[in-house]
Amino acid sequence: MSATGSLPLQTGLVSMIRATSPVMAIVSDVYDAVPEDAAFPFIVVGESEETDASTFGQVAHDLIPDIQVWDRDGEMSASNSGAAGFKRAISVVDLIAGALDGNSLSVSGHDVVVLDARGAVEKSRPSLEDPSLRLVSLKPHILLEDA
Repeated sequence: MSATGSLPLQTGLVSMIRATSPVMAIVSDVYDAVPEDAAFPFIVVGESEETDASTFGQVAHDLIPDIQVWDRDGEMSASNSGAAGFKRAISVVDLIAGALDGNSLSVSGHDVVVLDARGAVEKSRPSLEDPSLRLVSLKPHILLEDA
């Protein structure tokens, strides 16, 4: 019986993303803690929301991880205030959601049910100091049952 599914899920997501060659052809790497010299674009598999989903003796975890795709708009200029925008980051999110839809996720010690691979998708420009930064977050809905 596991107290939480967050760490096994994070480990499984990082492995799945790194094994998805179309994603890795675009991004530099997948991180939990991003090094200062990380090249754009990159992915961060970080925090997740978790609630207990146990029923009738079956331990389960209802999780919504935050998979972040960080990119930098390479087309910033005086005449173009970031028109290239989110295109590349959104394409990476689509590839990750497709891998989740394809049941590519394996989580040690757990049976996996992907309830909503698309989940919420949020786009933002997270820095006023660097307006070229782009962030697209994918928040799929995943149920883990202890195996």
